[in-house]
Amino acid sequence: MSGPVDTVVNGHPLRASRIAALAKGEGISRESARRRLVEALLVAEEARRGGFPGADVALDPLPLAHRYLEKVFSQETLCASISPRQLRQFYEVSYRPEWPVDVYQGDLVELRCCSGPAGSCPAEDVRACLQRNRELPEALEKVAASWRNGALPPLDELVRQYPGLVSTDFGFVVWPDIPLEKQKPKSLFDPDMLSRIMALKPGEVSPPLRSETGYHLVRLGRFRPAITADSPEFVAAGTRALCLHRIEQTRKDFVARLLAQAVVEPPLKARTNP
Repeated sequence: MSGPVDTVVNGHPLRASRIAALAKGEGISRESARRRLVEALLVAEEARRGGFPGADVALDPLPLAHRYLEKVFSQETLCASISPRQLRQFYEVSYRPEWPVDVYQGDLVELRCCSGPAGSCPAEDVRACLQRNRELPEALEKVAASWRNGALPPLDELVRQYPGLVSTDFGFVVWPDIPLEKQKPKSLFDPDMLSRIMALKPGEVSPPLRSETGYHLVRLGRFRPAITADSPEFVAAGTRALCLHRIEQTRKDFVARLLAQAVVEPPLKARTNP
């Protein structure tokens, strides 16, 4: 491009028309366009000085500078040394996992002798209910067998035989590494029942279970583990995030050093957002 010179960078003219074209094309201010072109000129100059392939015939400094930075400050050169300690620190300080809890979901057939949490109902009433329905576990075995065989369980018959028996789905969350008795999961299961359910594998059916609140049969349908510092999902995402940050910061530091050593006339203004 021809026209009046706006800025001179280490003796290289930067024309006003080039700055205006970049500002218009990118939708940024003229000052931001000027800074971007000055930085690109300096990086391109460094590329030519180092014999970077194609640098001697490149006319536009922007694509040359981009290729140079991509090649010299790449994932391969900067990210191999990210350590487990750095990943854990990033997890604890900056990372916000999509789900920080274990999630359990499934199907439930149960007869509750207490409508509230364990210990909230009169003990003698619960004992009488459990005794009155003591044959229910044998009936629940039929439901378990149907589930395991992929058949519909005989629930209508059981509901008539055992008033109060219900079939429903369930779900609860558990914070990893915190004792169950110190948690208050949104569930009517007591800690012992929670432990038994948590021991199941997805698709597995429990034996008939007796708890402090009644009789239960559980089929775990889905388990989604929490994202922790050791989860493969986090290790991949955390490594990628740290890597991108390291690349960006290293490139910024490199360009800042070039600017500090350059002769730019007139000098650039302090950096501002476009």
